[in-house]
Amino acid sequence: MVSKTAWKRWTQFTTRRGRRKGGHVWVEGATLIAERVARGVFPVQVVWEAGCREPAWPGLRQGLEAKRVPVAEISRGQLAELADTETPQGVLGLFSFSPRVLDAAWAPRGSLVLLLDGIQDPANLGALFRCAAAFRVKQLVMSKDCADVFSPRTIRASAGNVFSVEGWEDASWDQVAGPLKKAGYRILGTAAAGSRDLEASLGEGPVAVMLGSEGRGIRPEGLAVCEAFLRIPLAPGVESLNVAVAGGIVCYRFSRQPWFR
Repeated sequence: MVSKTAWKRWTQFTTRRGRRKGGHVWVEGATLIAERVARGVFPVQVVWEAGCREPAWPGLRQGLEAKRVPVAEISRGQLAELADTETPQGVLGLFSFSPRVLDAAWAPRGSLVLLLDGIQDPANLGALFRCAAAFRVKQLVMSKDCADVFSPRTIRASAGNVFSVEGWEDASWDQVAGPLKKAGYRILGTAAAGSRDLEASLGEGPVAVMLGSEGRGIRPEGLAVCEAFLRIPLAPGVESLNVAVAGGIVCYRFSRQPWFR
């Protein structure tokens, strides 16, 4: 039986404001929870619905209980209230997180930094984190109006990589440009009419590449800090790519450069 106090606390983490205030987020699914545990990061609470059929759950439950992680059985209705999917997978883990808000102490890291301008779809934002992890990109920097990094939907789309890839929020591009240029980074944008073909020579690194939303592209503030623009060659009649697909191609292309570390 879940106490009223515990339930009130748990439900506050279903909103962005509650997550940010409390520093916790519900992660859905035994697989994602198990991946975090495998990295040595344990949830502070796990809830599950009786009859959960996830194959990974029995072994995960045993391991969690051995580590004295609180595990509580709740009803299907309660699980649906905590989860943000229409058909919850049956298990939720409550993990702590600490948002990184860009400030004067920020410094770029790695051969490639992704700059994300107005990426408001959580699925696209999560997919970009997943691409970054796949191609060893260490940092993503996001404008103030990007989607919530720690929303359950972003976390799922990232396959949990929002926790492992360094993501900096609430950036303004004039604030970011100075430290990048001081550290020797070239700042490039992406555009359908870009003058530099992504298949051509990309020059030396390190590089910061800006990606804009599909609808608007990179906005004027972002355009102002870019020194050149890349284009991805597309077949005739294809106007553009999904931003996460474009970001994946950019990450792959730069990861193949001899200077990439």
